[in-house]
Amino acid sequence: MIGVLAQRLVRTLCARCKTPLPLAQAQEAERVLGESIPPGATLFAANGCPECRFTGYKGRIAIHELLTMTPAVKRVILAGGDSDEIDAAATSKRSLLQDGARKVFRGVTTVEEVLRVAHGED
Repeated sequence: MIGVLAQRLVRTLCARCKTPLPLAQAQEAERVLGESIPPGATLFAANGCPECRFTGYKGRIAIHELLTMTPAVKRVILAGGDSDEIDAAATSKRSLLQDGARKVFRGVTTVEEVLRVAHGED
């Protein structure tokens, strides 16, 4: 085994009706996601229009988490370590929540959508 990949699908925002989040809500999203909003990034909310059947979303995209099998991770697994010990040994892992945050910051999806599918994954 060289790695373990997890993925979840999140709904993508409708390009026609997505609306920018007010600053206060964007700052709250930053806190909830645990990631800093990159300079110049705009976070959006799902609004709804006839194009997306008033859902605010149109289409889906995957968020991913990859755990690479490093010597440190292998040692923990062979020693019977639990998931917390494996996570501690996996220094280069990007979580579902982190990948989802990047897609939120690019305006692809919403914080609520990422939290819906990645809840409890970190």
